Amino acid sequence: MLIFVYTIRFTTRKGKGSGRKPDMITGLMDYFFYFLICSFLGWIVESTFKSIEEKRPVNSGFLHGPFVPVYGFGALAVHVLGIACAACPRFLALTMIALVPSAVEYLASFLLEKIFSVKLWDYRDLSFNLNGRIWLWGGICWAFLSIGTFFTLEPAALAWIRGWGDHARWFIAGMGVMYLAADIWISGRVYFAFVAALKKIREAVASHAYPLPIIGMTGQRIPVELKRFLKPLKSFPLLRREIMSNLQVFPEQVLELVKRTLGAKPRSRSRPRRGREDDPETKS
Repeated sequence: MLIFVYTIRFTTRKGKGSGRKPDMITGLMDYFFYFLICSFLGWIVESTFKSIEEKRPVNSGFLHGPFVPVYGFGALAVHVLGIACAACPRFLALTMIALVPSAVEYLASFLLEKIFSVKLWDYRDLSFNLNGRIWLWGGICWAFLSIGTFFTLEPAALAWIRGWGDHARWFIAGMGVMYLAADIWISGRVYFAFVAALKKIREAVASHAYPLPIIGMTGQRIPVELKRFLKPLKSFPLLRREIMSNLQVFPEQVLELVKRTLGAKPRSRSRPRRGREDDPETKS
């Protein structure tokens, strides 16, 4: 919210492009649209990178739709800091702008872990990481990207946005707010349900009480709850690795679906499932 307030004040003072006197509502919409654009472009970049890396289509990010808000917040933070450091020496200003993406990523990782009690990404296996939340070489890439965004994408995007008509601005703003609110609500429920299911899986593995029953399973029909459970696994490899090591908790009816989602190689039907081999009742 502070980012939006600061950018609105700057727009009111320096706004240009539409020929109209800018006001608070206009400034709010301008930077909300810019937030959406950067979130969408971030989703394209991240989904493309992950799809190439995993050799399959990946819908990256926390939300279901084509937005990764951390990129939008990062772009707004870069803008605010760039304006605040306008009077600073150029090297200092560029350094501060370059550090913004890593700071935003660290904060996002911390907040998501506190809210959902689960890590969505972890760089501990990579050199020069900070608490597994950010790492050096990734930060360097984001630094160049943030500087390029500040000097090229931001002025071009804002000039384009300020050329929109009033009806288009209000329509897009309304649709954008409603869509994001719905997506955040749905995605939040999915991740809270995922965390609850993950807790049950960990308890089942610890007590060898598996496979787990799937509520709502009727024949070969997969319940909607299970399909939603699989979305976080497609987006975050860290979660996928944990489930991959505990496939024995899933009953046979859904095991193949889970393995296809995780990209696991199909296993022979004649081979006994893990977990049943050590079951005393099975041995007897």
